[in-house]
Amino acid sequence: LAAAAGIGIIAFGYAKVRDEEHRAFGLALQGGGFALLYLVIYFMLTRYGMIGQQAAFFLFAVLGVTCVNMAAKQDGPALAVLGLSGAFLAPVLAGGRADTPLLLFSYFALLNAFILGVDWFKSWRVLNIVGFIFTLAIGMAWAIDGYQERHYLVTQSFLVLFLVAYSSMPVLTALFRAPGLNGWRDGMLLFGTPVVGSFLQARLMEGVPYGNAWSALIAAVWYIALWAALHRQNDPENEIVERSHLGLAITFFTLSIP
Repeated sequence: LAAAAGIGIIAFGYAKVRDEEHRAFGLALQGGGFALLYLVIYFMLTRYGMIGQQAAFFLFAVLGVTCVNMAAKQDGPALAVLGLSGAFLAPVLAGGRADTPLLLFSYFALLNAFILGVDWFKSWRVLNIVGFIFTLAIGMAWAIDGYQERHYLVTQSFLVLFLVAYSSMPVLTALFRAPGLNGWRDGMLLFGTPVVGSFLQARLMEGVPYGNAWSALIAAVWYIALWAALHRQNDPENEIVERSHLGLAITFFTLSIP
């Protein structure tokens, strides 16, 4: 009955969005409907044991992606944040422990690819930040509790993929004049990505001779390449982003020496 009510609320809210006067009301109703469905699945798993962890994980993820898709169609960033939050929290809500983080990081990689795809067309700064923070928060929570040396390759691969994706998007959207360009002109993402990445990489490189030095040098070369791409375009609108990348490259070159 609760699930049927949730679906009914979502359908009613979706119909109301078509009327501009009731647009905010319709989006709020849909958010409430999705929240109700999340609670239904959570109680089916934890309180009543009606479904297993894999099924709950799958349903949480489907709900999150569906919610973000509906938000994109209706241009509702707040609804997208709700769906995305649920999708990222799916592994936490479903519980369980795995011997390797490969499944968790693969899932997060797909979610972030989904975010990047949506924000290529939508200038939703908040969605980028939510994806960035949730990935780091849940990933670091796992690392504090469960990281071991045998997880190095999987963890390092995901960290590099994550940092490359979030550092290249401001440049790619600027070069191709993507509709979501303004959503990536953000200081938190532009400078937060290398700062957080440096901290995590330093932890992974503990005990590796010259590990931090080589990591900083590679990061410097990467940011020089991004700066060169923007500099070659010579667009005055990208001047601040271009100079920021040059500054980051110089910073990492400097850090690699000591």
